[in-house]
Amino acid sequence: MKAWWLALCLGLALLVAPGLQPSMAFAAPSIAGAGEGVGAGADVATPAGAAAIELLRLRVPAAQRSCWLQAEAAGWGPWLQRQQGFAGRELFWNARDAEGVLLIRWRRPGDWHGIAAASLAEPQQRFEAEARRCLALAATADNPFVLLGSAELLPQP
Repeated sequence: MKAWWLALCLGLALLVAPGLQPSMAFAAPSIAGAGEGVGAGADVATPAGAAAIELLRLRVPAAQRSCWLQAEAAGWGPWLQRQQGFAGRELFWNARDAEGVLLIRWRRPGDWHGIAAASLAEPQQRFEAEARRCLALAATADNPFVLLGSAELLPQP
């Protein structure tokens, strides 16, 4: 992937905050990849057959970064690889804000939105179990990597 594209995506990722308006070319779907369901789609028109990027931001303290990456690889990595329309993902870490940023690419928005919400529980449980194991937390502890926000980035004509 071209460096300018990654820089643009990362720059957009750092701008995502609660309350962005769809007129800003961001859609605010339900949180996918966090065990809470998949959004029904955005109100923003996209070109037919266009790709979509799912953007997730998680609280990831510096001391826990390696455990976050390990949990991502064990929980979400294999599951995403099996999903129709999955086109790849990049994981970034924002040291200033202690945040993990995930850019998950889908061939079409419908591929992402077509995932049954019930199928998200299993990879999320694996993710959280691996995170707790790596961090030596009790099995009943809350998810150590709190979701801070999500958005859908859509190509513009």
